[in-house]
This record gives sequence, structure tokens and C-alpha cells, in this order.
Amino acid sequence: MDWTARLVITSGAKAEAKTHKRARHLKAQAAEYQGDPAGPPAALTKNEADNDEYRDRLTASAREVEIRAMVTLAVWGVTQDDALGRAAALASDFGSTDYTFSQPVGEQAGLWQAMLPGCRTPRVMTGYARYLLARDFAMAMPWYGSALGDERGGLRPAARLRRRPSGHGRPGSRPP
Repeated sequence: MDWTARLVITSGAKAEAKTHKRARHLKAQAAEYQGDPAGPPAALTKNEADNDEYRDRLTASAREVEIRAMVTLAVWGVTQDDALGRAAALASDFGSTDYTFSQPVGEQAGLWQAMLPGCRTPRVMTGYARYLLARDFAMAMPWYGSALGDERGGLRPAARLRRRPSGHGRPGSRPP
């Protein structure tokens, strides 16, 4: 499997301005239900609470950033059935942790090209963008299994350190 993550990073101050705009928009939507005996939909109240929590977390640190992440995964195989089998296995492995995968029909070539450095981000990727704070983004990357060589995760290479001849290390460092 190959993967890429296209990131658009926005400063916390700019992102906070967007949350204020979103809050005003949500309040205006709630006002549309004024006088309705059923009141506003529960989803609207939940969205307001989510936006308030996001803004609180965003403003908790002056160094916080908002990350718009667009992640693409690629599998391959000798035959189409082989590639589809690998895609199904990947979806099954990550599906147990609430990750969902889609295969936009007719967009595979553009998504493959998006994995190359310097290529433009295809429009289809923006539809799958997720807005996260820095900590959330770091916690959302389950690319390794729970143990070295875990069959369900990526194999993390284990490197053995070799002793360098004296005089070839950093000044003041001791050889391992």
C-alpha cells in the first residue's frame, strides 16, 4: 500500500475567524425555527456545541493550527481481482477502527497522479477533506500496527546501530 496526505495548514487566528462565521450561520439557522413547536433539529444544536468545542480547543494555544487533510491510499495487484482483494482487506482492517474508505468511480487516475510530488490536488480529493487540529491529526494516523511485524499493520524497520570509529561522530558525543 502507498499513501499520501495532502495538507493545507491554516493559522489558528484565521481558523478562529471561520469558527465565528460558522457560529453566526448556525445561530441564524436556529432562528428560522423560532415559533416552531418542534424547535430546531437536534443536529443543529449538536453542530453548535461541536463548533463551540472546536473554537475552545483552537484558542487554547496561540500556536495551534488547523489542518485540512486529504489522504489517499493506493493498492495494486497483478490482476484487477488481486487489487480489489487488497483494497477489501485494507478496508476491513481499518474499518474495525471507524475509518471508512471510498473508491470514487472514474477518479482513480487523478488520485494516483495526486500522489506524485508537485502535482495539483484533484477536485475529487477536496470532497474528502477532514478539518483537524494538530493533535487530532497526529492521533488520526494509524499507519502502524501495535507490534513490530504485526500482520495487520506496517512493518517498522528495525535498525541496528554500528559503532563508529572514534573521531567520526558529533563533537562531544559518545559512540553507542
